Amino acid sequence: MKYSLESISDYGDSFYDREILCLCPAKRERVLRFRNVSDRRLSILGDHIARKLVSDLLGITPEEVLIEPDISGRPVIARPEGTGLYCSISHSGEISCAAVSDRPVGIDIEQIRPYDSKVAEAVCSSGELSYIRENGDEGFYRIWTAKESYLKCIGTGLPGTDDLKKIDAFNLPGGITCSTDMSHPGYVISLSQKS
Repeated sequence: MKYSLESISDYGDSFYDREILCLCPAKRERVLRFRNVSDRRLSILGDHIARKLVSDLLGITPEEVLIEPDISGRPVIARPEGTGLYCSISHSGEISCAAVSDRPVGIDIEQIRPYDSKVAEAVCSSGELSYIRENGDEGFYRIWTAKESYLKCIGTGLPGTDDLKKIDAFNLPGGITCSTDMSHPGYVISLSQKS
């Protein structure tokens, strides 16, 4: 598995004007509807990172890679066909990231900010709530990103809160492992992958 992240402030207008043309038509249409320029840039940059990772692994140019959403909105590598690779994209704050692997993969990034205790109570088990009480905001986002990266890995969207509570962030089901990257100040990144 390879993953990478970049800040939207690392690039100027000309980069985003060029890169939006590399998006599949459906994603381009969706991105152009975003009212917030930062949201537009985060989405374009996430796609760029994923295409760059795929191109590096396959020894081709990023322009030869096309990522499209499947029926559930999950990003899939549409071109070149038959790569056997899986990808996942996430963004938060000013950062976009992507992961690519030869096995199902999920990535989630969250900017650390004060968490909502009502949300934590709705989506976390009693053991997870204890962990959050001991680790604060960082603890909440470690659990949240683990659960979301897991759901991306298995190819589902966010279920209802009762279902989220059943997912044990410390012991993910289905032979899926999760690692957390805390090396980027102010952010938590979790990567889930089938073993």
